[in-house]
Amino acid sequence: MKRTALAAVILSVAMSGAGAWAQGGAAARAAARELVEKFSRRAGVEGAEALSRELAEFGGEAAVREALERVAAESGEATMRRAAALAQRHGLDAVRAVRRLPAGASGPVIEAVEQTAPELVGPALRALAREGEGEALAQLTARFGPHALEAAARHPGVGTPLVQKLGAEGVELSRTLSTNQAMAVTRQADAIAALPAAERRGVLHVISSQPAKAAAFLDKHPKFFLIAGAGALLATHADTLLEGQTDVIVGPDGQPMLVQTAGLVERSVIRPVMSWLVPILAVIVAGWGAIRLWGALRRERSRGSAA
Repeated sequence: MKRTALAAVILSVAMSGAGAWAQGGAAARAAARELVEKFSRRAGVEGAEALSRELAEFGGEAAVREALERVAAESGEATMRRAAALAQRHGLDAVRAVRRLPAGASGPVIEAVEQTAPELVGPALRALAREGEGEALAQLTARFGPHALEAAARHPGVGTPLVQKLGAEGVELSRTLSTNQAMAVTRQADAIAALPAAERRGVLHVISSQPAKAAAFLDKHPKFFLIAGAGALLATHADTLLEGQTDVIVGPDGQPMLVQTAGLVERSVIRPVMSWLVPILAVIVAGWGAIRLWGALRRERSRGSAA
């Protein structure tokens, strides 16, 4: 009797799930058909042969339907309709992004896309659709929401690894750095992330407060953080290090130490001295020359008088 009741419950749940899936599948098919019709109308009105070709290369209505059915199966019909609405506004970029999402990520990622700054939604969707980046970005979006998407959108190909390696601090940096500066930081992000917490905070503060100089310094010193404790010296002596007036070396005791770079003495001592010494020397040389000339003239006159 109990087994019969249990079987009935299981059958009921299965039928309920199948019914829900069928309903979601039907809605996904209808949404896919509507999207493809809209894409086709747009291509016809704008003469956009490229859009028609992109749709065909993507797989046409079948591929669009498959992407939406997957969202419906994972996150429900409501989320699928939100994905379709994104595709209505942003075209195939949205469908490509949805198709590349890892299993179970559609709900959180679509919600984050909806919260992303409007001007960054398009680039964010392209980042999600990008091979080799989309899955990592989706995972970051689950942690950092729209902030991860905005970092990827601001710095194509760079924002995602920046956040992946530096976490929330990478998100903050993405708001202040140019893309070239973000590239310089990302190249050394693993080394920065491995620094002790206080040292890392100091280095990141230097980067955020002086991004151009810090990025140039990191590009010039690709192995800087291999010196243990170098990050702490950068944090406390940023002004002289970033200006190239000092450098960090390993001392005899194996500890990092700050030294003046070649040319600092010249800039700070020799050049100021020469600025006032050269005019004095010029006066002395001119005076010596005048005395020699006067002496020569006197000798010539003496010879003329004797003759």
